[in-house]
Amino acid sequence: MNATTLEKEIIDYLSILSSKEKEKVLSVIKTIALAHNDDDNIWEDKAFEEEMDSRAASFENGTAKTFTFDEMKKTTIEAYQTKKAKK
Repeated sequence: MNATTLEKEIIDYLSILSSKEKEKVLSVIKTIALAHNDDDNIWEDKAFEEEMDSRAASFENGTAKTFTFDEMKKTTIEAYQTKKAKK
């Protein structure tokens, strides 16, 4: 899809969104744009590269701590409930 077609399609979809939905879209676009500016050279960052290599190695040799979906779900729900209770 070329840039002109892509921009037209984005504009077409924006025209059917409510103001609240447009605010959410803007937030997403800002987040992506700011992350893009900060992470342009992420693969040239030696510390990041070393961390990724270390994580890949631990996964490949079986020493990485992994979680099942049910474990992640349970932990997430518990963390949410704890946070909600503090409010």
